[in-house]
Amino acid sequence: MKAQILGMLALSMALAACSGGGSSAGNSGAGFSTDLQPQSVPQNAVSDVNLKRFGQLMGKATATIPDDAAFMKSALSGTDISSVSDEDRKNALKVLSQQGQSVLKSIKGKCQIQEPRVTSNQDVSVPYAGATSSKTAASSVGGQGCPINEKIESSMDIKYTRVDNDGKKVIVEANSSNTYMKALTTSEELARLSGVSSQSMRIKYSGNAVVNKTATQSTQDMHFNVSGSGRMTFVNGEKADVRIQGEIVSSAGITNTQIAFEFRISTGVFRLVVVKSGSTQTIYLNGQTITSEQLAQILPGATINFK
Repeated sequence: MKAQILGMLALSMALAACSGGGSSAGNSGAGFSTDLQPQSVPQNAVSDVNLKRFGQLMGKATATIPDDAAFMKSALSGTDISSVSDEDRKNALKVLSQQGQSVLKSIKGKCQIQEPRVTSNQDVSVPYAGATSSKTAASSVGGQGCPINEKIESSMDIKYTRVDNDGKKVIVEANSSNTYMKALTTSEELARLSGVSSQSMRIKYSGNAVVNKTATQSTQDMHFNVSGSGRMTFVNGEKADVRIQGEIVSSAGITNTQIAFEFRISTGVFRLVVVKSGSTQTIYLNGQTITSEQLAQILPGATINFK
């Protein structure tokens, strides 16, 4: 599963998408411990006019700086590597302006593109209580004459706390910690065209999972907490700092996800909360429910799409 949203949200929403499916629990955010509740309104909330102005800045950046899916063959989901789908590539291309298309051509022709790759992998062939495993992956774009300099690093650490196998049923319990980091800077020319000089993001999600497996079925219960932060710096002096907090809970085939993003800009604060329960998704902006289409109007080029 994958989530897409412009600018910094593109980095963090991918995490929410990894929460999986499950059947609907009909519960919009209840039971989550996050302090960024869906219907809460932040202090010093940004006005509609200033939010629109900020959306225009992000919309310009989205149309000018190509997403990785526009020029890479593979993508990172945690430390797993998968091929970029035709739909993701199409979505990445359709938002680009004429200037963005020119930048894309320059990236393909001038940049050294290092596709996502596993950089280390230490695993155990047969898990046992106390065993650990770790994995790291990375990708990069840069080089002389390249309009962007981008580095992505992802890591996963697992510690098995319980492994029972009586020959008929296997129970495995483990704690996991996962980190995703992305840093991007633009050339002087691209900064002038896009309005953005740099952006960075760090996301961490950690928790535990229990897998019960027999010859005929397998079930998984998990509870992960999400935290992160990021910054986008514009050439006009504007800075957008984002705080991310959320929770992923799955039990008996039901998965509930709540991810909150709180943006602080020079004119105030706005809070975006995405709640997904089974196939039902709800988006809140400063405490008010909005649709994906309304979000795209407020923040041009933004989409949230769980598959």
